[in-house]
Amino acid sequence: MLFATNEAKTSAQSLLAVYFQAVVYYDQILSYFCLAFQYLLFIYKYNVLYYSTSTIAGELILLTLLLLLNPLRLTSASSGAKGRKTLLLLLFFLLDILFLLGCVYVAALQSSALYLEEIIAIIALIFAGSSLLLGIVLAIYYRATD
Repeated sequence: MLFATNEAKTSAQSLLAVYFQAVVYYDQILSYFCLAFQYLLFIYKYNVLYYSTSTIAGELILLTLLLLLNPLRLTSASSGAKGRKTLLLLLFFLLDILFLLGCVYVAALQSSALYLEEIIAIIALIFAGSSLLLGIVLAIYYRATD
């Protein structure tokens, strides 16, 4: 057996799924904090820094899109891991890649990013990236054991 299990052989739930659930749980807490904090930082940046209206409008639309897709991303991760459903894990992979691209944009490509904003985006990038990697390993494990 490649990974240890925490249940009897009849259900054989991998501890890898438990680790994945733990990372997704903390990713959920952190991502909602990051997205809410990002709105507050946009208000601060728009009022204090020189920020064009068209730039901030586009960034707020993308942030709102991430905020609306985040519950679907996290629910598909939890349901896919618990129910051994590869389609839900694939949906999680797609949505997590979008979330990672948003974090990379804030951390590396945004023109007027504050240091605090970059630090929070890097931490969110670490959590979302680790959940993506664990999810890929979990999907491979599920395919190998079916």
